[in-house]
Amino acid sequence: MPTPTRRGRTLPLSPQLQYDPADIPKLSAEYLATLYKGRTAAAFDRDMEDAGRRIVNGAPTPKNVEEVYRWKSHRRMDLFVQNTEEEIAEAVTGAIAAKTPREAVESLARLKGVGVKMASAILTSMFPELYTVCDFRASEALGVRDGNDVDFYVEYLDACRRMAKEYGVTLRDFDRANWQWSKKRGKDKEKSAPCCGGRLSAAPPKV
Repeated sequence: MPTPTRRGRTLPLSPQLQYDPADIPKLSAEYLATLYKGRTAAAFDRDMEDAGRRIVNGAPTPKNVEEVYRWKSHRRMDLFVQNTEEEIAEAVTGAIAAKTPREAVESLARLKGVGVKMASAILTSMFPELYTVCDFRASEALGVRDGNDVDFYVEYLDACRRMAKEYGVTLRDFDRANWQWSKKRGKDKEKSAPCCGGRLSAAPPKV
């Protein structure tokens, strides 16, 4: 029997890519070339990945984790900075040692300011070949209702792994392409709207 989530969604998911998978490399390249404050998204991604490598190699420091945190979103940094160095190290070490994605997410989610989506970004920075970022844009590209609970992420991650393998791309390029497709679709919607009720703000790649 499908597992109900806290938000009333029913699992498993039935994702369907909303664009031609042949476009994944092109969309991923467009994402990486995006400029923000004079830097490309590729540069921001490298910073995030470098921080993740440092964490895995024995430096689960607040500075390294904060670098990943800001890459995903700075919105709840006021909460994250309330965590002690010991709490951060314990949560991250627990996630690294976790046997399952669920255990890894739950370990990180013990930290203030870290929900499932932020935990997914931290895990992705450390293990980009195993994890992917949980993001409303990626959910849109897969044709599923976005979620932010552990049940959703476990199913979402499994689906992304299967689809990336099927399409012969890495999880990172799959995530980048999905984000870029959704972003472009949002801009197209804005252009076609009869009036402009607001504008898309310039934001870091994954915010």
